[in-house]
Amino acid sequence: MLKACEENLSQEGIDVITKQADFRYLEEVWVEKFDAVLCMTQSIAHLHTHEDLVTAFKSMRERLNDGGILIITQGTTHFTLQDRFRFDLVVNNQDFSRVFSRDIGEGFQTINILDIYHSDKVSKMETNSVHIKIILDDEYKSLLTEAGFSQINIYGGYDMSPYDKESSWKLIVVAER
Repeated sequence: MLKACEENLSQEGIDVITKQADFRYLEEVWVEKFDAVLCMTQSIAHLHTHEDLVTAFKSMRERLNDGGILIITQGTTHFTLQDRFRFDLVVNNQDFSRVFSRDIGEGFQTINILDIYHSDKVSKMETNSVHIKIILDDEYKSLLTEAGFSQINIYGGYDMSPYDKESSWKLIVVAER
C-alpha cells in the first residue's frame, strides 16, 4: 500500500515521506511530531485486544503536537451492522465488481471479499477475508480517554454531522491531544 500511495502522490506532484510502522510503536519510525494523525478506513480494527488498541492510541497521541488531532474513519457503524447490510455491492463498473459479505460475531466481523474482474482483457474471480474488531462510538471514547486524549468528538460523516446509531453510514472520530 505504501508503494501505491507513493505512486498516487507522485502523480499528483505531492512530495511526502512515507514509512511503514506499527500503530503501537510509531515512535520507533517517526521521531517527528505532527499536527494531525490520520487512521483511515478501519485500519485500527485489525488490532484485536484492548491492550493493543490503547498502546496504539498512546503512540499516536505521542506523535502529536500539543493541540494536535487524531482523525479516525470507518464504515462500520451501528446502522451498517444490521442484517440487511450483510451483503454489499461495493464497486460495480464495466471492468470490475466487488462484493462484501459480512459475518458478524461477538465483538468481531469477518468481511469476505469477492473481486470479479470482467473486462475484455481479464476474466477471473478472487476471494479474500479480513477479521476485524468492531469498535463503535462508546468504545472509541473509552479507549481514547484511557490513552490520554481530550475533546473526543464522534461524527456520522465527513460533513461533521452528529453520529446517529439509527442512520449513520460512517463513524468519524476526532480527538485532541
